[in-house]
Amino acid sequence: AVCFTSPMCQVESDTIAVSKPPGMRTRAARAEDYKRIVALYRQTNADRSASTLRPGDWQPRHRKRGRPAGWRMPRMGPDIERRPGRAFVVENARKQIVAYAAYDAQDGHCYVIEVGSADRMAYPAIAHKARQIARQVGAERIRFAGPVDDPFGEYLGRFGCGWSINFPQNS
Repeated sequence: AVCFTSPMCQVESDTIAVSKPPGMRTRAARAEDYKRIVALYRQTNADRSASTLRPGDWQPRHRKRGRPAGWRMPRMGPDIERRPGRAFVVENARKQIVAYAAYDAQDGHCYVIEVGSADRMAYPAIAHKARQIARQVGAERIRFAGPVDDPFGEYLGRFGCGWSINFPQNS
């Protein structure tokens, strides 16, 4: 069996001192956004090393009995409920979706498991929204999962992002 690494960057919520760029707006993702989110995912990850692309028919939803659909999330902590993740999108001035992020936030934890963007100008909007979400749940840190060669991870470096790389157990 192959064991892929699980890189993660942690940033103190209060160090993310950015505002949304003019003309960019964030909002909760809706079902009709999934096609664009999938296209952004494929565009963002197509040439990345050590990444496995999801199948072409993949849809960003996971159902757990009686719960709303969402991203399949890793466990955030030993006593934290595992639930489907949510997503937000970033729109430009022409109301085109140029980026998205999938996350869960609860009980003092904020975990962004995926970021996809066609425009690096959307990075401040993503970071700003993640900080807002973290503050809403009392999270002092935001964990961002992503490949170590991710340009968004590089962007987070300006906020003191500390990377750790884990090797999860094969199952």
